[in-house]
Amino acid sequence: FNADDSRLSHLASTYAGQKVSFALENQAEVRVLNYRFDGVEKMSFEIDARGKSLTASVPFVGKHLLYNIAAAVAVALSFGLAREELCREISQLKLPCMRGQIRRLGADKDDPITLWDDSYNSNPWALAMVLDAVSELRGFRRKILALGEMLELGQSSLRLHRQAGERVAQCKVDLLVTVGKNGIYIGEGAKEKGFFPEKIMHFKSSEEAAEFLVRHLGGGDFLLVKGSRSVKMERIIQKIEEKKAI
Repeated sequence: FNADDSRLSHLASTYAGQKVSFALENQAEVRVLNYRFDGVEKMSFEIDARGKSLTASVPFVGKHLLYNIAAAVAVALSFGLAREELCREISQLKLPCMRGQIRRLGADKDDPITLWDDSYNSNPWALAMVLDAVSELRGFRRKILALGEMLELGQSSLRLHRQAGERVAQCKVDLLVTVGKNGIYIGEGAKEKGFFPEKIMHFKSSEEAAEFLVRHLGGGDFLLVKGSRSVKMERIIQKIEEKKAI
């Protein structure tokens, strides 16, 4: 169980069976420490696993993905995998399709367009983690976000979209593109925290957003694409690849 989640920690405290905790922030049997990004395609970190320390790296970045790794290590240790096996297998991890792949496009190989394809789905927590990662990235001409609305949030939907926009305002990005009916509230939240209105574009569909981005993306730009499944944000990636591929 994730010891950084107070709700899960409470459930675990009343569970009498075997349990293993993992975390990034709080004390746990498996804890990820000292993570660092090397651009957008490598992340190094340390794992303290029941008193044993190991160092590993993976060919992708994102704090949210470290929770997945920590959970997997907790399971692996429960089945008796050795530290050497863990290090070897962690380094071989790959992301599923549309779950954070990095793509580079453009005729200029020294100054390509960098796409972060996280278009499969979105929720407030996952988006917050990705935005934290984007805020740490450096070396791009511009950082651009294409964010689709997040669905199935019930009565909290408007508030959660505005909160996502507030996080956008803290990311030091150059352009925000929002998609879908509730996506407009991401822009509203960003404006409320000082993000310039002229740097926000809203579209009803991913197709319209794709047409805009194809026209405005250039060499050296970074683009994150993320949104709920039914918004079909992958169409943005597909259109850019069609128009910008070498």
